[in-house]
Amino acid sequence: MILAFADTETPHLNPRGRVPWEIAIIRRRPDGTETEHVWQVRPDLATADPVSLRFGRYGERFIVPDDAEASGAHPDHPIIRMTREQVATAISNVLDGAVIVGSNAQFDANWIGELLHRHDIEPNWHYRPVCVATRAEGYLTAIDPEWVAEQSAKGPISSYALSRRLGVEPPAKDVAHTALGDARWHKALYDALPSRRAVSAR
Repeated sequence: MILAFADTETPHLNPRGRVPWEIAIIRRRPDGTETEHVWQVRPDLATADPVSLRFGRYGERFIVPDDAEASGAHPDHPIIRMTREQVATAISNVLDGAVIVGSNAQFDANWIGELLHRHDIEPNWHYRPVCVATRAEGYLTAIDPEWVAEQSAKGPISSYALSRRLGVEPPAKDVAHTALGDARWHKALYDALPSRRAVSAR
């Protein structure tokens, strides 16, 4: 099974008619080898929500050159000018046959799908993404029901609280809400959860 730990930073909470401005995917092949990918896409700021832009620190982190639609944006790689269509094609290639894994993974899948649809590219990943926060809460409900009940009484349990309960520190302030930082955290939380085989052997 190919896994794709994914995250997006977006100019709005509603993807309809919009594209994410930052996308990160960590692709893990069945043999365990991984590749990291990050892109940024110039959004339509006229339809952007200022709160969403501040949340992802768009103003200080957007690095697409003024004369480009998009770019590769991995912090360890040179900036490569790209078109939106080139980014959409690259994302489609990376996600081909993969299971998307994230926190509220359907949110990110919807945003990525909107970008691909703009270029007549059909989503080609597994139809059911995996939410690590939901999986973590389910596991903790089985092994630590009192803590889950106590936390749930206050409202939905935050993904950060679930992560810390499982010994995985969420991203630091300067890394949180960057697509790659969050994708790396999703991967760490996924790997901290026991496999189905380990749970059944308890």
